[in-house]
Amino acid sequence: MNRLRSPLALSCLLMLVPSVGALGPKDVYLLVNKNVPESRQIAEHYCGKRGVPRDHILSFDLPATEDVSRSVFEERLAVPLRKQLQARRDKVKVLLSIYGVPLRRSCESKDPYTKNPRLKPALVKPGPAGGTFKIVKDSK
Repeated sequence: MNRLRSPLALSCLLMLVPSVGALGPKDVYLLVNKNVPESRQIAEHYCGKRGVPRDHILSFDLPATEDVSRSVFEERLAVPLRKQLQARRDKVKVLLSIYGVPLRRSCESKDPYTKNPRLKPALVKPGPAGGTFKIVKDSK
């Protein structure tokens, strides 16, 4: 009988303790594109339905495209986002990108190795039939 009391007491105690890891509306911040009017409208609708405070909507001056260059990403989204979140660092648990915010960061160049030759991968040649490989340094 004592064996049953311990697990039962533990499970009752755990039911009384609030969920520590649960996310709430105060943990969510929304990223919107101020150049896409629907972006803000969707964010406000989301805030109303989910109880997220309206001051958790963060607006950015972004192009109305799905892809942005690395420089645009850094200048218009990453740097301003870091500045806006600096004071709220411990409060932010979720960043929700809303319709209108670019989806992908594209490369500036078709060949990323032209701008940074250190990225050029080492040549890999197959080894013996055992499946091992030998890394060969580029002779250039």
